[in-house]
Amino acid sequence: MNQATGRSADQVARGLAYVCEHRLYIERTIAESSADQRAALARLTDPTAATDVAADLEKIHRALRTARDALGVYGQASTRGLVHPAGVEQELFEPVLRCPRRQYPCTRFAQPGPGTASRCELTGMELERGELQE
Repeated sequence: MNQATGRSADQVARGLAYVCEHRLYIERTIAESSADQRAALARLTDPTAATDVAADLEKIHRALRTARDALGVYGQASTRGLVHPAGVEQELFEPVLRCPRRQYPCTRFAQPGPGTASRCELTGMELERGELQE
């Protein structure tokens, strides 16, 4: 639990996944918000920035709510990660590409495939290889 925001690590991870997935929408929506709120989004998109992810997400959440996005960052009810399709066989340890953030990684992940390396939608960093375990 983050002491400053009262959000659990899972809420922060899901919130970060939402921001990652909807960055362009959020940029447009909070364009008229305070400089501090816009800077919070800029810090999250900078992989080298030393930032308090939970505090920055809270600022973005409040900016979205102020801009009449009733759900903000944390009000989303849907699953934000990639969901395995029903009826499709899955290996016990399936290879996946995960969020490259060391501290507060988001919950999104992707399936590896041929071609160029997949990149994080938020930071542009290359996704890390890992395994999806049941």
